[in-house]
Amino acid sequence: MVASSKPNCNGSSDCHLVGLFDDFCHIAIYKLFEKSWTIVVSDKDSGFRDVEIIGTKLYVAVSDSSSSSILVYCLKDSINGPPKAKVLAEFPIISILKWQRSNGVFCYLAKDEALRELYFIYMFCNVVTTPENRHINANGFRFFTDYAQPLQVNNFEMFKLDTNKDPIGWQNVELEDRVAFVSNLSSIVMSRDELNFNKDLIRGNIIYFAFHHGCAANPWSSLQLGMFCLTDSSIKYFPVKKLKHDDIPRPYPVWFVPSLL
Repeated sequence: MVASSKPNCNGSSDCHLVGLFDDFCHIAIYKLFEKSWTIVVSDKDSGFRDVEIIGTKLYVAVSDSSSSSILVYCLKDSINGPPKAKVLAEFPIISILKWQRSNGVFCYLAKDEALRELYFIYMFCNVVTTPENRHINANGFRFFTDYAQPLQVNNFEMFKLDTNKDPIGWQNVELEDRVAFVSNLSSIVMSRDELNFNKDLIRGNIIYFAFHHGCAANPWSSLQLGMFCLTDSSIKYFPVKKLKHDDIPRPYPVWFVPSLL
């Protein structure tokens, strides 16, 4: 679930909420104080991978068996039915070296709210799957809900949308004095100056990640918290407390920044 802005409860808010269904073929759009949601359905054999909002534009990562691209919707057009999509750009080109060291890749959209910039993040990992964990949604898109072993994160790669290119494309970037918070549900990029925390605890050029990928054989390890340094490609994991009833599925983690609330 992502939001276009902070909700305003005085009844005049232009805030939009967008949620991605766990079947990966439906998106729900809601404008605050409206009476109903608008549902967007993916094309046949394709699936929605992630969503993000900047201003009144909804960006959606979508892929099928032959291509992957970023679609853009104008949220102002969702009042009288589903908005029409335009293809904005293809996915960024994956680093061959990083891909060769992994057998799985996940993608996430993120935004820098202050600079109104869109980011695309690849996470490279090793995965072990089984046929019984593979699913096909109503539109024919294949995806996994559980894994035979806990995922092993190997690397990340970040891109920023470059609207000055013709055609529009991606620029491979580092974060420098900014940080990224990435999770299954939503991702954020921001300057450390926006965080009212000890600068020694929040380092620049770092991706902080919080993922939950189901693993029935080892449920407590399904939740992974850590940090990846874009400078030297080092990974540090944070300890996760094992719960008394850890066979119960954990909720997906989501980052929030108390200093910005």
